[in-house]
Amino acid sequence: MKKITENNSFLSGFTNKAKYFLILHIFFLLFGLLPIILSTDKELCIWINQHHNEYLDIIFKYITFLGDGFFYGIVLIPLLFVKVRWSIAGLLSYISTGLIAQLLKHIFEMPRPKHFFANLDLNYVEGVTLYSNFSFPSGHTTSAFSLFLILSFLFPKNGLQVLFFVMALLVGFSRVYLMQHFYIDIYIGSIIGVAFTVITLYFFQKLKPYSDDHWLNKPLQKIL
Repeated sequence: MKKITENNSFLSGFTNKAKYFLILHIFFLLFGLLPIILSTDKELCIWINQHHNEYLDIIFKYITFLGDGFFYGIVLIPLLFVKVRWSIAGLLSYISTGLIAQLLKHIFEMPRPKHFFANLDLNYVEGVTLYSNFSFPSGHTTSAFSLFLILSFLFPKNGLQVLFFVMALLVGFSRVYLMQHFYIDIYIGSIIGVAFTVITLYFFQKLKPYSDDHWLNKPLQKIL
């Protein structure tokens, strides 16, 4: 009974702290189904490509790096000075979500837009290296939703949660804008990022002890 209470306590505490991020993600999943139902991935990709402009090219060229593993690692470093536990939890979340994304990529082996639209004259952003294979799902979107969900949990101010969600969504959209992925890739990537981050944190919180004196619950500067 105690274990069930602890588990329920973690889930309720997590959803309560990150509730605005999670609510916005649910809205995205619901309304985000409309493009999937009303059109095809290929039509969406071409439609977005037709609306390129120089300002969006610059914005999305750089915002996409927020879903990069290198950026994830940069964010985990300062978390060490908040609590070592959360930096390790973030690392495990990055690994678990990344493994699921890579597993699905190699199972489905879906071509990316560059390969699929090889015979079309499309708009490409200068300086962006395009890939041809392993489109489904989007690893950058998976990482972005994982990272920004963790930040929403650790810094649960309402405005910050909204900002974190918008940043995660922009990373996902950047992958379609840059012709790196199809819409379905980012849609499923967001689900993987959120779901497996919650699952990872759920199991990680079972690590004992929970005392404030344990090194996991201390900032790095108090351990050294």
